[in-house]
Amino acid sequence: MPLESVLFKENFKVPLKNKDNFRDKIYVILKKNFDNSVSHQLVYVIDELISNTEEYGYEGKEGEVRLKIVKCKNHVRIEIRDRGKTPPLNEENKIDWEKVIKRGRGLGLYSILKIVDSLDFSLKGKWNVYKIRKKIK
Repeated sequence: MPLESVLFKENFKVPLKNKDNFRDKIYVILKKNFDNSVSHQLVYVIDELISNTEEYGYEGKEGEVRLKIVKCKNHVRIEIRDRGKTPPLNEENKIDWEKVIKRGRGLGLYSILKIVDSLDFSLKGKWNVYKIRKKIK
């Protein structure tokens, strides 16, 4: 078995025309590789981050998103890229979670942080890059 296997890699436009179809498509791919619980958790994480990108990054306007899901030996990696508005950052160029939550929201991101083992953010040129990692058994 290879050390890494790309399960999904796609560029698409947001806002999504049919979120249910998108979620179902991702779930089917994940379910072939992970148990039901992990698959549902990962769909939630992906959906929440893409919804935030639509609402805050692109402010409801059309924009491009890149999604990549990679299965590794003992974890799964998810990378989401967009060119929307950058989230609030602190001095270390990391997401300022206090500012995010002060926007009056943040429950979805809080939930994501409880599900995954890490959520890192970086800027690559004009791209916002979110890297998620979750250990699997």
